[in-house]
Amino acid sequence: SIEGPRLKPGDRVYLLPGRYSGPLLTGDRLTPGTVTCPIEIFGPDIRGGGSLAELTQPIALESASIWLHDLKFVAQNTRGVLSANFANHIRLERLIMRNSYDPASSERDINAVDAPFLEVLSSDFDSEHSEVMNISGADDALVRGNRFVGRPAAHLELGSQIKILENVFT
Repeated sequence: SIEGPRLKPGDRVYLLPGRYSGPLLTGDRLTPGTVTCPIEIFGPDIRGGGSLAELTQPIALESASIWLHDLKFVAQNTRGVLSANFANHIRLERLIMRNSYDPASSERDINAVDAPFLEVLSSDFDSEHSEVMNISGADDALVRGNRFVGRPAAHLELGSQIKILENVFT
């Protein structure tokens, strides 16, 4: 988990390359960001092909404004990796999702029901389960420039105010 002072709106956390096996964010260490002043979590820039920050535990972003950049998720059999129900403004940018689940489960990489605003940008999804994301209740969402591979590619549960632009499905 992130140790140190309590995170507050406007804070930026930079993770070093490596595997993080504990919870990244916990409610007792977090004052939720706001729409205009989110908390931002950065991994090493993955565009250069260097080492990654790998997360093995899910993150709950409820009632917060948090932006996640350049992180790889490698969770096994958890209850959804990113839960952003009722969150304010969530931006997920340049994430790599390589999670595995029991095939009989209905878990998702991203569950953001009733999130007022959600952005999923330039991320790579190749996970073994029935749905990549459920953003059916989002008031407004943008899913742009992502890559969806395999069976999950056909399983996006979407709401009416969702913009799907420039994505690749294979």
